[in-house]
Amino acid sequence: MCRRNDAQAALPWCSDEYPRPISRLLSGRVQTYGRTGKPIGTREMENSDRTFLPALKATAAAISLAIISCMPTTAFAQDPSSDQYRVERIYSGRTELPQFKGRDKAFREFRTVIRDGMKDGVNFAGQYSVIQYGCGAGCSFVVIADNRTGQVFSFPRGGESNMYLTLKYARDSRLIAAQWASYDDKACHLDFFEWKDGKAALVSSRKFGVIEDCYKDIKDNLK
Repeated sequence: MCRRNDAQAALPWCSDEYPRPISRLLSGRVQTYGRTGKPIGTREMENSDRTFLPALKATAAAISLAIISCMPTTAFAQDPSSDQYRVERIYSGRTELPQFKGRDKAFREFRTVIRDGMKDGVNFAGQYSVIQYGCGAGCSFVVIADNRTGQVFSFPRGGESNMYLTLKYARDSRLIAAQWASYDDKACHLDFFEWKDGKAALVSSRKFGVIEDCYKDIKDNLK
């Protein structure tokens, strides 16, 4: 009798309907035994193969299909476009600096680089400045400052978890792309975010083959 656990219950080769060959090396030759423990002859083996092997192949194919179906999809059929996230107007007033002693004190340590980054005015989403600064070899942080209110916001990518970070954004669009490498899965990632009301909402993601792909420009990886 073929004993089965729950995980094996659906496997056709673990049933009384199919012989279960077990090969043993005896006296320099292979002797095959069936489920009854008696030796199987050549003709019986041929009959067994006619039922066992097709079932094995069919089940293996079904398992492979199930594994593929359960794999997460990280690549999207079409990447988002800046045109889909156009802003209605671009702020042209005076740049308001952050309140590093009050509301924006969490960013006080980087006040100089943030102030310098805001000097050129709006470069993203109609009223914001994207400011990227280094934290070591291949490492960088990103903040986004509002030129109209002076408020500073964190960006969800950066630091040692997102190495070789490259950004792509436009002055008149809320879409920002972030390309980064992960040493955990040894891959290059590309995320698209929509910036709205001081928050970055993930629109789509894709993963490339290896870390070295992150040395390329974003537009080259999108080809």
